[in-house]
Amino acid sequence: DLMRIVNGIIQSTPGVAATETLISLDVSFDRSIHIPDQIPQ
Repeated sequence: DLMRIVNGIIQSTPGVAATETLISLDVSFDRSIHIPDQIPQ
């Protein structure tokens, strides 16, 4: 389980103080991108 590795093993490694952000692998996100109808020539 990747979340267990990140939280349990990596953060407990000497020299790694803490992560600056909370990583959530259980939450998806949507990103909108523009897809043109035709390819420019």
